[in-house]
Amino acid sequence: MEKRKLTFKNRLIAFVIMPCWAVIIGSLTQSLINRSWLSLDEFLIYVLFCFGFYFLYSHFYKKEFSDVFLTSRAASLAEKLSVHRGYFIFHTIIWIVVATIMGLTN
Repeated sequence: MEKRKLTFKNRLIAFVIMPCWAVIIGSLTQSLINRSWLSLDEFLIYVLFCFGFYFLYSHFYKKEFSDVFLTSRAASLAEKLSVHRGYFIFHTIIWIVVATIMGLTN
């Protein structure tokens, strides 16, 4: 069986845009809960956590990851968002929940 590789566009979406979206959503949520901006060390830990999560996500959830990024690899980001709406909504909500838990435990 031929092993398919991610295109540059899909690598950019999966490993740069999605973690950056998670950092933005999470830091804004946590800042709203704490009513102050995150300190530099908290922010860096959160950035490392988000990028690490998306790197490991591709290894642990291969079927779901390949459905979104390998099966429809020629699709644009807008098409991916419309077809795999649940995937992107889940990842937005999970970061809001994580940031809420982190904000309330601080």
